[in-house]
Amino acid sequence: SVEYTDGPEGNMGGVGILRYGDPDDQETLLMKYGSHGLSHGHFDKLTFLFYDQAREIIQDYGAARFLNVEQKFGGRYLKENTTYAKQTVAHNTVVVDMKSQYDGSRDKSQAHHSERYFFNADNAGFQYMSAKENNAYEGVRMHRTMVLLNDEILMKPVVVDVFRIESKDEHTYDLPFYYMGHFIASNFEYKNYSAQRGLMGNDAGYQHLWKDAEADVQGTSQLTWLNGERFYTITTNTGSGDKVFFTQIGGSDPDFNLRNDQGFMIRSRGDNHIFASILEPHGRFNPTLEYTKNSHSTFTDIGIVSSDENYTVVNIKGGDRINWYLIISNSNADPQLEHSVNIGEKTVNWKGPITIIK
Repeated sequence: SVEYTDGPEGNMGGVGILRYGDPDDQETLLMKYGSHGLSHGHFDKLTFLFYDQAREIIQDYGAARFLNVEQKFGGRYLKENTTYAKQTVAHNTVVVDMKSQYDGSRDKSQAHHSERYFFNADNAGFQYMSAKENNAYEGVRMHRTMVLLNDEILMKPVVVDVFRIESKDEHTYDLPFYYMGHFIASNFEYKNYSAQRGLMGNDAGYQHLWKDAEADVQGTSQLTWLNGERFYTITTNTGSGDKVFFTQIGGSDPDFNLRNDQGFMIRSRGDNHIFASILEPHGRFNPTLEYTKNSHSTFTDIGIVSSDENYTVVNIKGGDRINWYLIISNSNADPQLEHSVNIGEKTVNWKGPITIIK
């Protein structure tokens, strides 16, 4: 695990990388919270990627370019590099009002950078990183905290993702996840547009996303897919009025320049909002010996107990053995500062910007 800070003085955000396990089967979680990156930059502040089994599990699209393949626009960057790959919706981060960060302006984005909040990988079983972005959308403050968490109950460490958004005005918030693998199941019913599908939008990259299906969701939502010999489930909190869209890249693309990768997108509307999710690797699929093991997620529920300018408390449940509380200090990242929070009738005391109570 390592953190690389950005900028000539190292004070312009950065990139955090959390790792767990042996090199031949290592989990790697990467979160980006640096500066724009000149002409190569994408509007992707607070995005993340996840690797396991030496495979890309949650992917970043990268550049729209067939490098030196002269039949594809001479091997240069394709126009979709600008219209899709650089747009915020092409990444695993929150999109506000279906518009890209900084209105898609490189000059505006280059003038700012995300703020590193904390990073710590001292405890292999509880590694965490956090950053804030307060300039990408006018009047919207975003704070993302990601944890690589292990426990003896779990087959492998899980990712806990808490994305907190604050605004005085009402907005539409979209959080896409671009997963690699084959969809297996969800815990909600959805309407599939298999006969005729439309586009997710008209610009800012949405015109390149097919709407394959959609669902009205409430309560905890889960989606499971298979990649290689392992299952992966994202468990996320959803409330009344929220939607989940199944998407596929490749709309508005008559020359077939884009990869046809799939994803799903959680949509919520309001002023303040928190997306809280668990990404869990689990189980085994063996096509040679023809058996499947633990294909269902360990977790059953994730919810927000409370959240204000000082603390966010997330409750994570699974079966009869998991009832955890993740507590994040939202306003002070001092690793030596002592905190106290009441959860029901119990008072929790700890030191540092984050803790988990099991």
